[in-house]
Amino acid sequence: MGVRALHAHGVKLIVALLAVYCLGAGEARAQLTTNVYDRVLMVRIGTAYGTAFALDVDGRQYIVTAKHVVAGLGTEGTLLIDKSDMWVPVQVKVFRCDDPVDIAVLVPPRQLTVTYPLEATMQGVRYGQDMYFAGFPYGLHTNAPALNGGYPVAFVKKAVMSGEISEAGASEILLEGYNNPGFSGGPLVYRDLDRTASVYKVAGVIKGFRADIAPIFKQEVIRPDQVTQDDIAKERIVRSHDGRTLRLNETGEVVKLNTDILVAYNISYALALIRKNPIGPVSSAAFKP
Repeated sequence: MGVRALHAHGVKLIVALLAVYCLGAGEARAQLTTNVYDRVLMVRIGTAYGTAFALDVDGRQYIVTAKHVVAGLGTEGTLLIDKSDMWVPVQVKVFRCDDPVDIAVLVPPRQLTVTYPLEATMQGVRYGQDMYFAGFPYGLHTNAPALNGGYPVAFVKKAVMSGEISEAGASEILLEGYNNPGFSGGPLVYRDLDRTASVYKVAGVIKGFRADIAPIFKQEVIRPDQVTQDDIAKERIVRSHDGRTLRLNETGEVVKLNTDILVAYNISYALALIRKNPIGPVSSAAFKP
């Protein structure tokens, strides 16, 4: 599978050949633009992988991620960033949003990525629209160093904007989408449907999935005539693929489930934290990683 680099209105687009959909006869549209791709970083603290992304505010660059990704750091520390198949140590200052908002802003000593315009806003987001999130599930990435200045190219997944709720006094964005470990801290991006042919904006920071629990059962093979009304009422009977009748007996143990509800926090929290601590390195459009 190949990747093509395109130029449209001065903004380079990376088009994954499987990430193109038709808008009309013969018309195709890129699913993600490099103002997102070229900012996403795979990071590591100890043995824990995560995702972060660069955000430029008022001419300075900051690194945004989930607070739990940098739980191993204090107010300062060493962040490892994957570049050219090596883990490059970067000393960062760490600022954290107040609980329960799971966002941290990191201040590196120098600019790390390009500065293609990436607007941080929820303006233009509509319920039910497609949104995307980029990151490194289980540390996986696309090997295309020439496309991203030596940084690995993030995986991309799609979600549907379901709604926004207030949880413990904080605004959570809820989406229908399956999250995997490693996407935490990545950008949640979208196209403003009020503007045609626009590049992506960043609406939020990925926290993870909303969890639920389910009981663990022990199966018991029984004859069909052994099924009781209580079994039926409690829906304990299943048929196996080989035709056996199974009674599922609860063990008292539970398992954590991924509900397919993806949780992100509004990017406005990161912006507020940045503006309280406007000390990022000055960024330049001429910079090349």
